[in-house]
Amino acid sequence: MNIQIHAENSVQLWLAPLAQSYDESVLADYEALLDVDERARWLRFYYPIHRQRFLVGRAFMRRVLADSLGHSDPASLQFIRMKHGKPELGGVHAGTLHFNLSHTDSMLVLAVSHRHAVGVDVEAVTRKVELLALAQRYFTTQEYTAMLDMDPAAQRERFFTLWTLKEAWLKGRGLGLQIPLDDFSFSFEGKYPVVQFGPQLADQPGDWQFRVMAQDEFRIALAVNCGGDQALRVQILQWGV
Repeated sequence: MNIQIHAENSVQLWLAPLAQSYDESVLADYEALLDVDERARWLRFYYPIHRQRFLVGRAFMRRVLADSLGHSDPASLQFIRMKHGKPELGGVHAGTLHFNLSHTDSMLVLAVSHRHAVGVDVEAVTRKVELLALAQRYFTTQEYTAMLDMDPAAQRERFFTLWTLKEAWLKGRGLGLQIPLDDFSFSFEGKYPVVQFGPQLADQPGDWQFRVMAQDEFRIALAVNCGGDQALRVQILQWGV
């Protein structure tokens, strides 16, 4: 498969299901794609399921990026890790693509763009969490109060919408969890979510666009640093790994 990303304001959102197990030959092919740093990180995982998920995720990312670049050898791609751990392409392909990977126990999601920094997060809404307790602890007062007026189903939907949006923006900025989740908030009056930053953050809300998508039991949030006045096209694609 060889798919090129158009240079306009577009993002490809690749979805790949994670299987419970894979043939040993498939895993061996994936292992052959890893570089020295990836291999070291892979071997540090204690639980086999976590090692497998890391291995499949890196193979998925390498193959999608290689296809997007029109490149035939995903093993030759070089990566550098930024200050807070976010990977970027290095070597001859440095700066050619922006990308971000997220996963649950059973789904991989990869956002890819030619022009703009991107962040993506995926969560399963079926996951058992103490919604209101976590919302009160991590969200803004306004976000938490709004959830209190909702029925249980709407509370669950809003919680995972907010959680994935916040994670996606942090990942798009390359900040990991360096900024508390209640330092910024989201409103939902318009067609798409809009971010609002607290006074401690110098970022401009108009620099970002956000999308939230439902795929079966998964909720996926996408943050794109393309400016609010730009037409944004999101193409959802399936990948078999």
